[in-house]
Amino acid sequence: MMQKFFHRLAFKIGIVIILIEIITLSMLGWYYTHRFHEQIVQRVIDKVQIPGKLIAQGLLPYSAAANAELLNRLVGEDVVDSMVIWVNGFVVHALRQELVGVLLTQVSELNPEWFTPQARDPFIKFFPDERPPYVMSITPIPGVDGQTPVFFVYLKTNIQQVGQEKTNVLVLFFVGAFVTVWVTSLALLALFRQVILVRLTRTLHVLHAISNGQISARIPPPLISDEIGQLQSEINTMIAELESKINSLHQEIIEGHLMEEALRQSENLIHSLLESLPQYIYSKDLEGRFTYVNQSFCRLCNLTPSELIGKNDFDLHSPEIAEKYLRDDARVIQTGQPLELIEYHEIPGKEGFYVQVIKIPLFNSRGEISGTLGIFWDITKEKKAMESLRQSELLYRTTINALHEAIYVIDPQFRVTLCNSALLQWVQQYSGETQIIGQSIFDVFTSFPQEFHEGYRQIFQTREMLVIENKMTIKGREVFLEIWKIPVVEEDQVRQIITVIRDITEKKLTEKAISESHARYHNLIENAPLGIASFNTEGKILEANTMFIAIFGAPSVEAVHQLNMFTSSTLVEAGIAQDVQQCLDTGFPVIAENFLTSEWDKQGYVRYYLTPIKDLQGRVKEIHVLMEDYTERKSVENALKESETEYRSLFKNMLSGLAYHKVVVDDQNHPIDYIFLEVNDAYERLTGLGKDIIGKRMTEIIPGIRNYEPDLVQIYGNVALTGKETSFEFFFEPFGLWFSVAAYSSEKGYFVTIYDDITERKWTEESLHKLNEELEQRVEVRTNELQKTNKALQESLLTIERTQQQLVQSEKMAALGGLVAGIAHEINTPVGIGVTAASYLRQQTEDMKQMYEGQAMKRSDFEKYLELANDSTTMILLNLRRAADLIQSFKQVAVDQTSWDMRTFRLREYIDNVLRSLHPKLKRTRHIVQVNCSHEIELSSYPGDFSQIFTNLIINSLVHGFEEIEQGKIVIEVSIKEDLLVIEYRDNGKGIAQEHLPKIFDPFYTTKRGQGGSGLGLNIVYSLVTQRLNGRITCRSTPNIGTTFIIEVPLISPIALQQIH
Repeated sequence: MMQKFFHRLAFKIGIVIILIEIITLSMLGWYYTHRFHEQIVQRVIDKVQIPGKLIAQGLLPYSAAANAELLNRLVGEDVVDSMVIWVNGFVVHALRQELVGVLLTQVSELNPEWFTPQARDPFIKFFPDERPPYVMSITPIPGVDGQTPVFFVYLKTNIQQVGQEKTNVLVLFFVGAFVTVWVTSLALLALFRQVILVRLTRTLHVLHAISNGQISARIPPPLISDEIGQLQSEINTMIAELESKINSLHQEIIEGHLMEEALRQSENLIHSLLESLPQYIYSKDLEGRFTYVNQSFCRLCNLTPSELIGKNDFDLHSPEIAEKYLRDDARVIQTGQPLELIEYHEIPGKEGFYVQVIKIPLFNSRGEISGTLGIFWDITKEKKAMESLRQSELLYRTTINALHEAIYVIDPQFRVTLCNSALLQWVQQYSGETQIIGQSIFDVFTSFPQEFHEGYRQIFQTREMLVIENKMTIKGREVFLEIWKIPVVEEDQVRQIITVIRDITEKKLTEKAISESHARYHNLIENAPLGIASFNTEGKILEANTMFIAIFGAPSVEAVHQLNMFTSSTLVEAGIAQDVQQCLDTGFPVIAENFLTSEWDKQGYVRYYLTPIKDLQGRVKEIHVLMEDYTERKSVENALKESETEYRSLFKNMLSGLAYHKVVVDDQNHPIDYIFLEVNDAYERLTGLGKDIIGKRMTEIIPGIRNYEPDLVQIYGNVALTGKETSFEFFFEPFGLWFSVAAYSSEKGYFVTIYDDITERKWTEESLHKLNEELEQRVEVRTNELQKTNKALQESLLTIERTQQQLVQSEKMAALGGLVAGIAHEINTPVGIGVTAASYLRQQTEDMKQMYEGQAMKRSDFEKYLELANDSTTMILLNLRRAADLIQSFKQVAVDQTSWDMRTFRLREYIDNVLRSLHPKLKRTRHIVQVNCSHEIELSSYPGDFSQIFTNLIINSLVHGFEEIEQGKIVIEVSIKEDLLVIEYRDNGKGIAQEHLPKIFDPFYTTKRGQGGSGLGLNIVYSLVTQRLNGRITCRSTPNIGTTFIIEVPLISPIALQQIH
């Protein structure tokens, strides 16, 4: 029994040893395969954890068609329409989302945990029975949001590689068989030793014991047949299990090789994709060191991968920016959640830009965070575009809300989708609705008439714009509305309708008022006492009123329309055609008077005003003419001229010296000086003072006047201010003459003095007195005579100096004299019109009175008289106002020319005043004055100085420059250069010879000596510009071309600047 027990024990121990060897080999194979699988999977996980929507990819080294055929067998659906691209020589299919689900369901080993956010384990399966064989790798990747996984599906096949793997399987099979046989042999040897040799040994021992007389020894029983069969069966079983394990090991080795190749290809594909992406991609470890950077990131930093790997943000950015990036990485690592933000990115040496940044955590095979992955891309253009879009939308909404028109937009369901503030106010005013957006227009505008809603259904069908203009009664108020309904068409369908409502009630009322005004204007023109007509640039008369027809004596308006303003012989002979041509050529108004004999033999003087009417381009399109019969007034004017001539003759030829003055007062209205406005020839002979003293103060002419006659200014001031006449005698020491003076005032602030020389009488009286005392005072007289002689010599020297100043002053007074001469002529026209209108009104009033007294007056006569009276008084008032404006303009210029006061004034208006004052001189010529000066230029200076400057320059051009020139042109250009006023005065006269140019500003230098020229005009201009205005003046001239003066003066006088400071 013991031997049998031991036999069985040895047999079982052998079996256990064989099983242990087989299990050990299987475990080694499983461990090798599993470890190899983990390493490959970890490499895939580390490489494919990128954000994005990569759904699935098929990778086969065949054509796109073969690739699609293989995928068709997997998903059971056509994938031809899937996107096909080439990456490193492989065909890549990006499958649709629904196809991926079908593909995954074909795998029986599908892990349902893949659909969880924590899914990270890949699935790899080999399909050896497919033709061609292939390996499928499915790897779940966490999505950008950290929730929805994205699957990376990879297919790999290679027929040669599969054949190689089969060879490897056969080699492994033979090796396994050899190992199996070897192990089985060892087991059988051990069994033989335990079963045969041991028993044989024991048998020999028994035989030896029996030979030695040990009868009790027994031979061990032989192995029974069932034990041998059982042993053979167990050995066969072990061999079969060993073969199965070897086959399984071989299969796992083949699959491991394929998986390694698949994962290597997958790694190359992922690396190629990452390197080719335009986004900047990098990964960092937990210490913030770069472990991977793609080519885009390297180009951005201008460094190579080897220069970036191992560095951190502190090596690339400023400490502040690096700290910020470090905080973001720490947040991702701590929370385990992706981070998405927009920030301003800066790279040293490059311009900063805005980037969209996504940072996600990286996990290792144990599920622990091993670092961070970052992707960012330039969104500067998108950000600018969004900002531009936002600004455009803001501008659009602001513009829409700023419009006065009510605007709203409806959709095909007639709901309001957009409206502006004007519509809200409009609807609240008429219907009281406050909520509009989202409502139907039929609900919003319930109180409006039906025609307000017309056309919307039509527009949705025809796609054509509709404009409605209607008069409606809304809440008892009659309004005129202009409604524009504009379709917004997209893809041949009306998506929206824009409605613009414009309240044109005021426009309609205005049109009505304009129509009525036109009728009144036409009636006024037709019944005006002046002839009014308009004609085009060809001279054809377009319209003419009744008075215009009467002036020409034409039988009808049609007859007047036959006239041509350019070619009619009577108009050419009268000079009217030439004036019309001048108005057309220059574009400036023309005022003239001529003697006219019309085609219908009516004769008389006519005064006419030609006004050009210009279009938007500044071209003359029509000319309007205002004409009056000047015959009667011409007679009155001639009488006035004769009277003026007589007055001038008396003024000039009277024996007594006469001077006209204006008193100058201080702030307390006390007289402090007086200005010479006019003197006659006798005054010049008596005093030796010439016309140049006009416009000057007495203290300028004789600075020491207060020392000689301290009460003289006070006496004259009392006369000018109180109007009381006075007369006295005094000895005027500067002249050494006795005068008898009579002073009276014709207007407050002005006075006239009449001087008689009584020196001879006074000297006679003094001589008689001296003769009576001659004996007693001979010595004293001789002494006095010597003293007087010495004093006379001193006074002569002083007189010479003063005479120069007086001559300068007289030049100014000469310009003012021209103003006085032109006053009567300029105010004749408005005063004459007023007189004519008043005379006509008086005559009509007498006629009306007679009709009233004779009880023959009718209502229509009275109404006609009232209309006539209104028109006449209006004409009288307008012309009197014009005369007052002219007088005020003359007074202003005269005052400024004789005043040294500084004030603020607009230069253009002042130049116009000066030109009006010179109109009497300019109107007798055909010369043109063109002023180019902005109306906004304002000066703080001495207006009188500018008046004297422009007057002298224009007079100089008229007298010297335009001598023997029929039509010249003067241009005054005014501009501002920094803080200087630049005046360019030029004429196209005969110019100045080069030898005269250096002397033109010298006093008393003139080329008209003996012909009325004093030589002080330009000297006065030079003195005013350089001394008073603190500026400078230059002159250039070319003979027979013209002369140009450049004047530069400060915008603010230095004295005014001191006062401001």
